[in-house]
Amino acid sequence: MANVKIAMIGAGSMTFSRGLIADVVQCKALQGATLALYDIDFPRAELMVAVGRRYAEVAGADVTLEAVPSRRAALEGASFVTCTIAVGGMDAWMADMKVPQEHGITQTVADSVGPGGISRALRHVPVLVEVARDMDKLCPDAWMLNYTNPMSCLCIAIRRETPVNAVGLCHGLFGTVARLAELLDVPRDELSAEAAGINHLTWITTLQRAGEDAYPLLRQRLAGEDTVAQPVSAKLCEIYGLYPSPGDRHVAEFFPHFLSTTADDGKKWGLEPIDLEERAPHRAESADELRAIAAGDQAVEELPKSGERAVDIMVAMLQDASELHVVNMPNHGAIGGLPDDAIVEVTGLVSAAGIRTLAMPSLSPGILGVLGAWIERQELTADAALTGDRRLALQALLADPLVPSVEAAERVLDGLLSAHSAHLPDFWL
Repeated sequence: MANVKIAMIGAGSMTFSRGLIADVVQCKALQGATLALYDIDFPRAELMVAVGRRYAEVAGADVTLEAVPSRRAALEGASFVTCTIAVGGMDAWMADMKVPQEHGITQTVADSVGPGGISRALRHVPVLVEVARDMDKLCPDAWMLNYTNPMSCLCIAIRRETPVNAVGLCHGLFGTVARLAELLDVPRDELSAEAAGINHLTWITTLQRAGEDAYPLLRQRLAGEDTVAQPVSAKLCEIYGLYPSPGDRHVAEFFPHFLSTTADDGKKWGLEPIDLEERAPHRAESADELRAIAAGDQAVEELPKSGERAVDIMVAMLQDASELHVVNMPNHGAIGGLPDDAIVEVTGLVSAAGIRTLAMPSLSPGILGVLGAWIERQELTADAALTGDRRLALQALLADPLVPSVEAAERVLDGLLSAHSAHLPDFWL
């Protein structure tokens, strides 16, 4: 498809960009397409272009890759726009973890909710909204496929401020189903699931093995003392009747009881904060490998596959294939009992007409109450990020149950604004 242009914003992402490029060059339906890579770190975009050209060689693909020096140049005339930005990079993520910890607040991931999720929203919302506004001028019919967190807050802000087509994508459910297949000792391809909720807190409404309900077997296995690898998720399944996704580290941040001092800051439930410093050597190794591939010093024996669904969604739209995918979009009745314009994560029907959320099985009042409260908090966080209003940011922190006091909220906000001063919009400074 020679007229298809895919703009990659935040293309310096070594993991996502590598996978997406490999997916594109291996996709027959996207032969003739152009990939325009933009990153504020232009040499990183150039590196990923060089890697991509090696991949295209190996695949025998007819795909044009180019690193572009401006975001507008990447977006002009695009059919699809992928977003994987990380304002401040790994150092900023570390600060999102460490500053709240200094004030007694334990987070396990800190990229969606909690003080870390709020902090990330303050940095990312203004940038993604500007990308969407540029799209409205330069490629108004394009679809934004966003992978940046905090997913819900970003989708809320884009929905409010622009008319562009946007969908949030997350692989969390796929990982959960793979873990459950292992727990149930069944082949992964025999287990299927549907889930409904909000990003990083969805509830598996349907779990089937070869068309048969697999929930009875799951509950039986969860009752075994030696089989529970995700004790938080198992306990929530016992309480609410449905298994949550995408895993204990994410889910626990929505239920701070699991991270409280009485839970030994999560240790009682086997929870430990993600170790970002431990990732540094792996990132360095990946960078060295990519440079070697780009220079031709390392052979590409097998092309990677990302496991993401971005390319599948693009092809479904281009070919009007009517496929089902997990999406983050306005509710539009998919989950009864939640606001119509709330950003939810549900099954969506993808076709040439776009994406339509599908009606999901009813959720219990208990689950709806939890989801509704978090949706209101995320709306408030989006308000703060869009306006730069310090009072709203403080209100968002006070509304988050991980924050224990007014004093802690004020100190954490001051600490985060100071730590991220180089990466925040002018209205915060």
